[in-house]
Amino acid sequence: VIDYLFSSGIQNTIIDKVVLVSPLIRSSGWHLTKLSYMMLHPFIKSIPRVLRRDSTNKTFIEFRKHDPLEFNRITIDWAGAMINWNKRIETFPVSQKQVLIIQGTKNLTVAWKYNIRFLKQKLPAAKIEYIRGIDHHMLNESEPVRYKIFKTINDYLD
Repeated sequence: VIDYLFSSGIQNTIIDKVVLVSPLIRSSGWHLTKLSYMMLHPFIKSIPRVLRRDSTNKTFIEFRKHDPLEFNRITIDWAGAMINWNKRIETFPVSQKQVLIIQGTKNLTVAWKYNIRFLKQKLPAAKIEYIRGIDHHMLNESEPVRYKIFKTINDYLD
């Protein structure tokens, strides 16, 4: 979504409002990712992916263990693409586009503090809502947390 908005001329897009939930600019362990990529990409194609408990919803965690769409490996090319994409998005212009960013403060999947700082620079008019103590899979949390998130989104879009 971020790439589309900026590369298609964010002010000219037909989308009036945008909601980003746990946006990925950089993953956690970003510097290790870059170092690992430089060292490993000539020699291996992929590395094992570890699924973390990034939700308090036990039913969702169990579902992910058996989800056929969850990959158990990450390609080295994916890391390279993320590194190249990060170089490119740094060149994106600042925009006053209306954006709501919803971010959990316990998110260990993305480098959320960096990501929020980056997005504030590129989208200074963005509204940021923090959900305290919630990890990456916010939309798969308990019913009370989901209610709060979807109410926030609905209020923003109205």
